[in-house]
Amino acid sequence: MLRSILSNKKSEVCWFQRPLYALLFLLIALCPLGAAAFVYYSRSLALSRASIDFEHLQLHVNRRIFQEREKREFLNNFQNVDHYYVEKYLESISLLTSLKKTLETVSENPALNQSEEIKSHLARVIEEKNTMQFTEIARESKANIEEIELKQMRPAEVEMMDLKKVLAIVEGVCIDGFSPFPNRPQLLIKSFDLSWKKDLQAQEKLWLTMDIIKREAI
Repeated sequence: MLRSILSNKKSEVCWFQRPLYALLFLLIALCPLGAAAFVYYSRSLALSRASIDFEHLQLHVNRRIFQEREKREFLNNFQNVDHYYVEKYLESISLLTSLKKTLETVSENPALNQSEEIKSHLARVIEEKNTMQFTEIARESKANIEEIELKQMRPAEVEMMDLKKVLAIVEGVCIDGFSPFPNRPQLLIKSFDLSWKKDLQAQEKLWLTMDIIKREAI
């Protein structure tokens, strides 16, 4: 009888000491805590996503406000522009003026006026074959703004004084005494290539090639 009772008590103690049952009991005890942690994590994740979405929306709204402000400023600044600004002031610019004076002075010298190189160079400069000419390659109108892409047809020989003239006309700023002309449309430089290249007589000269974008209100 006593042995039977002790055996039953021993089996009851052993039930809690078995690893599988102990692990199962521990898991059951931790279930409420795990569920609470999952709910907390889910809510935190949802709040984090909502915060990110709000930040993206705020950035989008701020970007739209900035774009609208830029558009209004553009329409105010470039409402009454000269549609032929490029043709009148950039394509007609006189290049190599100081070089022309030098060549004319040299050509008047009896000892040098027989040089064929000087004669041909002076003739090309005087005949104005060396000019900046542009051709339209694309046109787009959107939201009361017209955008025209202009490509320089051929490189132009320039000197440093010419660069200041060109940039003053295009950028709309004063550079060393050179100023832009009135009623300038917005001119954006798309590409700008300035390099030393040899001509047919193997003489290195400075050549300029640039493409611009003209924007104006319509």
